Amino acid sequence: MIASKKFDLSPAKTLEICQKLYEQGILTYPRSDCEFLPDAHQDEAEKVFAVIEKLSPAKIPQTVDKKRKTPVFNSKKVEEHHAIIPSASCKISKQLEKDEALVFELVAKRYISFFMPDFEFLQVNINADIDGELFTASGRQILNDGWKFVEKDLQDKDDEKDNNDDNSSAPLPETFEGENGSCNDIKLLEKKTKAPTNFTEATLLKAMNEVYRYVKDSEIRKILKETDGIGTAATQATIIKELIDSGMLIKKGKNLISSQSARSLIHALPEKITLPDLTAVWETYFRKIKNSEMSINEVIRYIEEAIRENINSAQPITVQSTNTENSQKSYGKKSLQKSNVTCPRCGAPMFLRNGKNGQFWGCSNYPECKMTANDNNGKPIFKK
Repeated sequence: MIASKKFDLSPAKTLEICQKLYEQGILTYPRSDCEFLPDAHQDEAEKVFAVIEKLSPAKIPQTVDKKRKTPVFNSKKVEEHHAIIPSASCKISKQLEKDEALVFELVAKRYISFFMPDFEFLQVNINADIDGELFTASGRQILNDGWKFVEKDLQDKDDEKDNNDDNSSAPLPETFEGENGSCNDIKLLEKKTKAPTNFTEATLLKAMNEVYRYVKDSEIRKILKETDGIGTAATQATIIKELIDSGMLIKKGKNLISSQSARSLIHALPEKITLPDLTAVWETYFRKIKNSEMSINEVIRYIEEAIRENINSAQPITVQSTNTENSQKSYGKKSLQKSNVTCPRCGAPMFLRNGKNGQFWGCSNYPECKMTANDNNGKPIFKK
């Protein structure tokens, strides 16, 4: 994610570089989601730091304590593979290529931060009652950059906002509980809400890992928060690349835009398989396999039935091809099906769909055009 934000390296390219460095014995296994290291790796710190000094331009701060025991060293939380770090057994001392050096530096700085002091700050929150209304204010003063000093140059403006303005050095004035104050001025500011910004490859990766944020159901949110989200470190880069290569996502600068084909496909599919909630539902079955509460064959049978049901309920749609203006691609259970009904608003084809309250007609140019019509024996009824 950071490689994409700071160096404009796609997730697929970053994974390719990590794989190459792994094959050369410079990094440990790169296709790992784990964020922890075995306890025994604490004893290899000296060797890892020696590798960093040979291959990375990153200076090791004097405040590093190579014997510091941090929560990242926890064998109980390591499964098949541990977190990605510089390999203690690396014998190479050659100069890395440009992109290789950038990626290695990211890994090296993260490893160095394990052995840095704590990030310390003074946080002050003030709650004030003004005429029965509660007003709050907060201020933070950094006392010690600690581990954040190592990665400070890797943060961008969005990261700083997420970290509650860590760089602010203006604490609130000293106050006491129950103290009376005076309200000297009140201003009413009129502002407009902004639409969410487009995803980039970096922010899409973050969203895939934190997919629980996009779920409303509290139980499903809880399950997704405990899991890895959509995909793994080994598959996420490939998922994004294939979506771009297939034309489902269009890259404009750093932004990713969904294509008309993608939006039409999503609109044609049953809603339940377009939501991240399904990831949590299937995760519960995988947990039951792990706990011997269900067999693998039972889960496979459930998934097969779910796929058949969703294929049967998918709606056929026709969208304009991105290559030829007049050529058309069809998605759904009836390939190359044409519609004789055109949208009275935009002129795009309309198709009969299945909704919660029965069948209805919907415009294939959704979401740009949200024209719908009730169905009457296979014909749309347009309101006058």
